[in-house]
Amino acid sequence: VRRVFISDEFDDLMPRYLSFIRGVVDSEDLPLNVSREMLQQSRVLKVIKKKLVSKALDMMKKLSEAEEKAIEAEEEEDKEEEDKAKAEAAGKKEEEDKEEEEESEEEEDGEAAIKKYKEFFEAFGKTIKLGIIEDTKNRKKLAKLLRFESTSTKDGETVSLSRYVKRMKEGQKHIYYIAGESKKDLENSPFLEKLKKRGYEVLFMTDPIDEYALQHMDEFEDHKLMNATKEDLKFGDKEEKKEKKRR
Repeated sequence: VRRVFISDEFDDLMPRYLSFIRGVVDSEDLPLNVSREMLQQSRVLKVIKKKLVSKALDMMKKLSEAEEKAIEAEEEEDKEEEDKAKAEAAGKKEEEDKEEEEESEEEEDGEAAIKKYKEFFEAFGKTIKLGIIEDTKNRKKLAKLLRFESTSTKDGETVSLSRYVKRMKEGQKHIYYIAGESKKDLENSPFLEKLKKRGYEVLFMTDPIDEYALQHMDEFEDHKLMNATKEDLKFGDKEEKKEKKRR
């Protein structure tokens, strides 16, 4: 007999924050005729656990990257349409390079990718944040899966930390966030005034676990995460130097 069923429940194969994942593990390396307790101490089992976590994170990474790519394509298309409208207003006409049918298919694929990740994060976002707290080894990978509302997102939209960094203003050194009950409440916070004046985007932490998770992340891609409500908030930009000179 090549395959022997060992157990239909094996909590030790996945960390707590990945407990929502279901599947079957088929291995020829596990020893037979031993108790489940002995298997928990198996070196082979530790290797399997490591590979399973890696595989799960890779699947989530692909979902995230597909969403990011689709959003970038949408933004690029919006910019092209804006440029085209300006050109037409100036009396110029541009030739169409792409067929309408191809554009329609790409749009549908992009919308599906955005919707798919939105549904995934709405369902399992809390567990990803739990992973930020508990899994120090994979924290950087998990950080790229996070999504937040911000001062720059429309209703129903979110932004990743990677996209936040890409659209940081020239001279901006840090990633800024503020915690509260809802986006609506936070948008009118007096703590945002200095940041809005500089044109800096601020992330909204509206989930109770958000701020606690970020306390376990000192930085993202060499940019420190700064709480906008912090007293004597430092910006380290040219505007701050000008303000010091005025004093």
